[in-house]
Amino acid sequence: YSNENECEKNIHDFRKKLLEKKKEIEEITSSILSNEKIMSVSESEIARAKKIQLEVEKIDICPLCQNKITENHVKHVKEEQKELINKNNEVFEKAKNEINSLSEKRTNYMIISRELEEKISQAEVEKIRHKTVKEKNDLLKVRVEEEKQIKQELQKLEDRRKVLEDKASHTYS
Repeated sequence: YSNENECEKNIHDFRKKLLEKKKEIEEITSSILSNEKIMSVSESEIARAKKIQLEVEKIDICPLCQNKITENHVKHVKEEQKELINKNNEVFEKAKNEINSLSEKRTNYMIISRELEEKISQAEVEKIRHKTVKEKNDLLKVRVEEEKQIKQELQKLEDRRKVLEDKASHTYS
C-alpha cells in the first residue's frame, strides 16, 4: 500500500468482507443443522415404515378398520409403507447431498475467512510501518529545520565575530 490511509481503508474493507463471510458461515451451519434434522426424521420414518411392513403380517385384525386382515390388506399396507420408505429415502438423500454441498461451501468460506484475517494482519503491520516511516520523516524534518536554525545562528555569530574583529583591528591600528 502506498500510505497509511490506504492501509486503513483496506483493513476496513477486509474486515467488512470477513464479517460477511462469517455471517454466511453461520447461515450455512444453520442450514446444515436443518438438513441433519430432516435426515433424522426421514430415518425415523423409514424405520417406522419397515416395522409396520414386518408387523402387518403378524396381526389378524386391522387396528384401523377392525376387520380381519386379508392378503389384499397386507399387500396394500406393504405398498403404502414401501412408497413411504421410498419418499423418505429421497428426502434423506436430498438432505444428505445438500449437507455435502453446504459443507464444501462452508469449508471454502472458512478458507477465505482465514485469508482475509491474514490480509488484515499484513495490512495492519504495513500500516504500522507507514506510520513509523511518517513519524521518522516528520522527526527528520524537525531536525533539518533545527539544523538550519543553528547554521543561521552560527552564521550570525560568525558575522558578528568578523565585525568585532574588524572593530578591534581598527581600534589597535
